[in-house]
Amino acid sequence: MVLNQQALHRANARWLEATLEANRSPAEASGTRASRWILGAAGVLVLAAAIGLWARHGAAVFFDLVSAGIAYCF
Repeated sequence: MVLNQQALHRANARWLEATLEANRSPAEASGTRASRWILGAAGVLVLAAAIGLWARHGAAVFFDLVSAGIAYCF
């Protein structure tokens, strides 16, 4: 009876480890948090550049630059 309880305990422990591993969020992976900060900072810089272009050159020039940049991507 003791052997069956020990085997059951080991099986439950393996199931718990597998469940926790499957439900682990990507943010818990190493390096992911730093890459999110870098991507966030890059996004803020792009937004600041867009606002600066809008303020300096006006809407027409801004939209021309943005449409040219999007066209270059495709």
